[in-house]
Amino acid sequence: MLYMLEKNLFLLKKRLIFPVCILSLIILLFFSFRGQVSYSFIDNKSRDNRFSQEQVIIDYHEIKIDFVSLAEIFVVEELYIANTQNTTLSSCDVLLKQSYVNLEIEDSKGPLLYEMISEDSSTNLITIHFRNLLEINQTVRISLNYLLDIDLPKITEDHTYYNFMFQRAVIYTTLQYHITIRLPKNSFIHEDAAIPYSYYPDNAFVDHSGERIFLVWEFENLQPLSDNLIFVLFDEPIRETPHIWIPIVSPIVGLVCGAFGVFWWMRRRENKSARKLGDIFLNDDQKLLLKLIIEADGSVTQKDFIQLTGHTKSKISRNLIPLEEQGLIKKTKWGREYKVSITKTGRKVIE
Repeated sequence: MLYMLEKNLFLLKKRLIFPVCILSLIILLFFSFRGQVSYSFIDNKSRDNRFSQEQVIIDYHEIKIDFVSLAEIFVVEELYIANTQNTTLSSCDVLLKQSYVNLEIEDSKGPLLYEMISEDSSTNLITIHFRNLLEINQTVRISLNYLLDIDLPKITEDHTYYNFMFQRAVIYTTLQYHITIRLPKNSFIHEDAAIPYSYYPDNAFVDHSGERIFLVWEFENLQPLSDNLIFVLFDEPIRETPHIWIPIVSPIVGLVCGAFGVFWWMRRRENKSARKLGDIFLNDDQKLLLKLIIEADGSVTQKDFIQLTGHTKSKISRNLIPLEEQGLIKKTKWGREYKVSITKTGRKVIE
């Protein structure tokens, strides 16, 4: 009985996940569209009505959100801030409505000082102090870098997908406002006929040309204290399977390359020796003379050749002349006759 009760509760929870997520999303979109999301600090008189008079104009505000992984979402914001006051300014405010860590704020020369007022874990008012006083009609570029500290809602039905929401409040008039989301590698925008939007606002430009999918939103002339919500549903990244054939084929390829290398080295050595010796052609009598010199410890007289071969003196001379010309033997005067010795080249030829 207890088992059946637990099983029914589990099935009920599973069926309620999707409707609850859709309902929450519709409520957020409704309030975002109507601009009725309020901030607890705006009506707080102790804050000296810091937004009662607009101080600056944001000429350009770009936000780049990069899913390095599902657990590491890196955000880079770049703002071009123009002083529209009749006096110099020392600071401006930025409102972050996401939980984050590792916040860094800098201008073109390096890090800037800032102060933070936290309304809750996900709402933080940041006061950024300029490096120098911002003169009238002067513009400065400021960048914010941080990691989102959030747990992505994971929805499991036919297959797993995630719901990423990013909410950003605009304090000052913003002439151009761009947001880019770079989805995780091997992930795709989730499409389901039961879901009205896979991403919102639905006028995003979607780029499928690279290895990762980009979504880009562009807005103009945003008014002060407006709130902007975007979201995108994307499928769980496809895991890359390792190539099993690599550890099998690699040793075989190594052996083949090694054998080819040894064969090439041997042929190269043979060709080098052949180039060094040249095209040497010996007849049987010449080969016999070289062998006799080697057997006689490297040197023989012409008289010894006659005794060992039985050839005439003139025949011995005719065969010794080409051997000497090719550098295979060397003649040395020895008394009234010549002593013939074999050279290193001659040994290589006969061996």
